[in-house]
Formats: sequence, C-alpha cells, structure tokens
Amino acid sequence: MRHAAAAAAVLIGLAAPAALAQGTAALVAAPTRDVAVSYRATGGREAGELRIVWLASEEKMRVETPGGALIRDNRAKRDIMLMNEQRMFIESGSGQKGSKGLVMAGPDDTVTPEGADRVAGLDCTVWRIVPKKDDADDGDTAVKRACMTADGVPLRVVEGDGANRKTTVATKVDYGRQDPALFSVPEGKRGKTCGGQAGWQRARTRSGRYGMGAWPVMPSLAPR
Repeated sequence: MRHAAAAAAVLIGLAAPAALAQGTAALVAAPTRDVAVSYRATGGREAGELRIVWLASEEKMRVETPGGALIRDNRAKRDIMLMNEQRMFIESGSGQKGSKGLVMAGPDDTVTPEGADRVAGLDCTVWRIVPKKDDADDGDTAVKRACMTADGVPLRVVEGDGANRKTTVATKVDYGRQDPALFSVPEGKRGKTCGGQAGWQRARTRSGRYGMGAWPVMPSLAPR
C-alpha cells in the first residue's frame, strides 16, 4: 500500500467534535455518518493515493490503495488485509481496545486546539498532538497536527517538519450510504489468520513484498 491509516473545541468557542472520545483514546477519527474520502499522501516512502470508506452504522472502515485494501471491523475487533494481485487475504485481531475509529492521540498524549481551517471544501478544527515520551531522556518527539470535521472525518494529518515532514490530505469527500459488500472478503481469495502483533507485523512485511508498499501517514492501522 503506497500511501499515508498518522487531531477541546470548547476552548476556542466551538462545539466539541464527535471525534473527541473519552477513555481509551484522547482523539479518535470516527465519522458519525457514512463517507468515502480520497487522500493524497506525501513525504518519505509514504507517497501516493488512498481512499478510506467508513460504514458508520456498523463501525467498519476500509482503506483502499492500488495494491489492495485493509478492512477494519471495530465491533468484531478484526482486521483483514486484502492483496489484489495474489488474490489472498490475511486476517488478525485489531487490538483496538474499545476505540471506534482511527486513534489520532492516546490518553497520555497532549492534545490542544490550534484554530480552524478548510480542506476539500469542508471546515475542520486543527488539533496539535504531542506524543507522550516513553522516557524522560528521550529527545524531541514528532508533533502531529490533525484537521478534523465536527462529525469525525480526518481531512489532513501532518507529522514532523522539514525533510521529515509527512502529510496526508483529503482531495475529495463524498457523504452517502456505502455498500456493505465493500467490507467483506470477495469470493475466490485464499485466507490466512495471523495471531497478535507479531503475526500482523509479519503480514505487513509480506504486504510490502507483494507490492502494497508503505503504510499511511494516518495513525497506524496495525494492532497495538
């Protein structure tokens, strides 16, 4: 997958967005209605086009790239990686620990609003995300900025600065009922199940060899 999977509105006088969650994550991209978003990712190896489709009522998400797709079923806590050329899929538990979408920031990260912007014709709030340091002696952590709509759609994610800057930005947003068949494994594909994070990491490595390329600038879609 050659693409980008890595943002308290009350403080700036806006209604708190649906994406702002409590408990397992500080900020989650979880659209409240069906939507399909096309993105362009730039920076490093993670460059190219991708499309993310959300089936909000069933808490399902599909990330599409030229080489395949990743399907996430949050209710079933299941991820499925589809590889088009090989006509096969790999399945694993998602490890999302109760979150209902893409985790933009964890509960220990520092999340602050920086204002408003407009991307792909839609208004969004810019969130500055400073990841928690695992160790006090760690150097500067990469600051992320996520611009999200009030109904939970991520329109832009920026990580790093200068030569290390990586950006995923929406180019087209289509609201409307999505086909549930998009979130199932097509007939004729061979399947394999991998267990836990180690198994999923092996699957990610394999996906690179199968021409699916880098994973997105969006927060990691792999189990944690």
